[in-house]
Amino acid sequence: MHWKDTIVDIGEVKENSKTYLSFTAEEETPEIKEIVTSCGCSKVKLHRAKGLLKTELHVTLKHSRLPNHLPVSQNITRTVTLHYKNRTFDKIVITGKIVKNE
Repeated sequence: MHWKDTIVDIGEVKENSKTYLSFTAEEETPEIKEIVTSCGCSKVKLHRAKGLLKTELHVTLKHSRLPNHLPVSQNITRTVTLHYKNRTFDKIVITGKIVKNE
């Protein structure tokens, strides 16, 4: 793994909100071929400062409204998979619980 944190629990978050996360590579990463998220609610931006070997990954998670038929909360798991040109990959897992607004 090239990333400092690969499993993150964001705890409880309100429905209709966003969570912003940043991940930092512990070492120089291979050249990235593609980044795949587990759902459309996750947006990813890659940042590598010019002249620096460290890479940062900025993830925005949008937590939609929970349907009325669901209980007051729902556990979530989202993944971000980085596929490298050398045919290896890293996976970041984000877990949490969406709770209804009161």
